[in-house]
Amino acid sequence: MNIYQKIISAAQRNPAAPAFISAQGYLTYGQFISLIAFASQELHRQGVVKGDVVGVMLSHIPLHAAVVVAIAQLGGISISLNQDIPAPEMAKRVKRFSVKYLVRTADIPPAIGVKNIEFTKINFGAGQYHFDLSKEGLPEPKSDDPARFLLTSGSTGDGQAILHTQQSWVERVNKTVDGIESSSRIVLPDIYSTLGNIFLLGTLFSGAALIVNRRATILELITDINTYAATHLIFPPYIFQRMLEHIPEKGIAFPTVQHLRPVGSSLSKPLLDALLTRVSPNVYYPYGISEVGAISIATPAMLKKYPRTSGKIKSWSKAEIVDENEMIVKAGEIGQIRVKVEGMTNQYYEAPDVSKAKFRDGWFYSSDHGYINEEGLLFIQGRMDDLINLDGKKLFPTQLEEQIINTSHIADCAFFTIKAKEVDQLFGAFVASRHDIDRALANHPHLKSLLGDRYFSVASLPRNTNGKILRKDLVSIFSKEISEISKT
Repeated sequence: MNIYQKIISAAQRNPAAPAFISAQGYLTYGQFISLIAFASQELHRQGVVKGDVVGVMLSHIPLHAAVVVAIAQLGGISISLNQDIPAPEMAKRVKRFSVKYLVRTADIPPAIGVKNIEFTKINFGAGQYHFDLSKEGLPEPKSDDPARFLLTSGSTGDGQAILHTQQSWVERVNKTVDGIESSSRIVLPDIYSTLGNIFLLGTLFSGAALIVNRRATILELITDINTYAATHLIFPPYIFQRMLEHIPEKGIAFPTVQHLRPVGSSLSKPLLDALLTRVSPNVYYPYGISEVGAISIATPAMLKKYPRTSGKIKSWSKAEIVDENEMIVKAGEIGQIRVKVEGMTNQYYEAPDVSKAKFRDGWFYSSDHGYINEEGLLFIQGRMDDLINLDGKKLFPTQLEEQIINTSHIADCAFFTIKAKEVDQLFGAFVASRHDIDRALANHPHLKSLLGDRYFSVASLPRNTNGKILRKDLVSIFSKEISEISKT
């Protein structure tokens, strides 16, 4: 069953059910199918045929979703090109993936070097289920046809891509999305990233509704979650952290939420405790890899016992912890995480050298270190790329950050090193006042000794769309603060 057929199946169960809910009203499944058909006809008229690579850059979320499905229905290959991507990176992606068309709305400037297809916002009235694709003679994709470039986070170096077929794309959705039913109402941080795309389709496959929330302010987001009785919240931890500033200190702020999933970055114990007691008791913390998909998920009960766990390995996945010689280590010992999933790819798109390094002997070797305890629960320690060396002692910056976050009122900080005279010097950026930083470090004299005076206050830390700290960019972004410290 392909992407279009999965959504048709959900729509046929109840065409009057809402597919998208927003302050402007709601779009039913019947209307959404009409929107897909409209998009299919227009793309077909513009010349999109099987095998064409089509970039999608639409600010209108239901239309974005409809165009993605329409491209798949035509046998094309879609790739999200978020409008926040800098122009040079956009041009690089267009060239690298041989993008032939760019579908955009009028509020987004046209791209150079591709054929621009401009869509306007389209509203369908109740009962207007236009266009029967079965009578249009449009090509029907097969399960093994290439359908979607899903981009990795770039944690393996430069961002890579996996080219999914119709079948592998559907399987990726089915194996990642948990607990969504037709009565569910989902709030996502975005629909453009790999994770956002997967949960968007998982919502539509289930016949559930996506809440198109206002994201201008945290207060608007909180209002929309309660107004539309959201059942599923999928956000990076830093979004949840910002919510805590605006909700009551006691009581559950979102009683309708059945599944709260922090994604993309690590979850501190203070934040976990606050989520369980103030946001929703139904917290599920996963571990997933862009290249492979969801590997494990921790239930609320697991998290209460082991706050740092990513839970049990899913039934279709296999995960092992290996040493530098690729030998399996004992339970509780830290090593590199390698994973294997039935039907997974064995390569990146047009990146043979990187593929050989990461995909070996049927395994994908992640960039993460961690361990599996005696109960079979997975724990992530940090990324190999982030490992720092201080006087021969190797540490993950997350270990140092947790010391501060778990024992003070500071909720966000980042540690990094700069080489000076062949020696790595530790620096710290804290989202806190100098007074609060000094108080926190007073409780950790060893850490204060490592830092010396090389720490400073910042308004926020740079993060990607999944909430991960952009560690490789810290030195350049905070060059002014580093320079001022170095002068003293």
